[in-house]
Amino acid sequence: MMTCDDVRMSLGAYVLGALEPEECVLVEAHLAECEGCRAEFEELTGVAAFLGKVSQEDVAQAVSPPHAVLDRLLSARARRRRTSRVLLSLAASVLVVGL
Repeated sequence: MMTCDDVRMSLGAYVLGALEPEECVLVEAHLAECEGCRAEFEELTGVAAFLGKVSQEDVAQAVSPPHAVLDRLLSARARRRRTSRVLLSLAASVLVVGL
């Protein structure tokens, strides 16, 4: 017999059809009796349907975004660092003048 924790650990693989037949039987038996795990299973079935719509190109783009996106992110980070340095220098100057 599987516990709720055991089933929750296996639900993703179950939804994707990646469990061994013996474990599928155990998960199904638990789902027949446990409303909480059954609700979680129903949520995951929607995710599995969505994953079926994801293409190889989508995965490749998520793993390696276009250079324009990376450049924009790096530029924004560099601007934030410059702003932080300027503010820190300004705060240090005010402190020195105040002393």
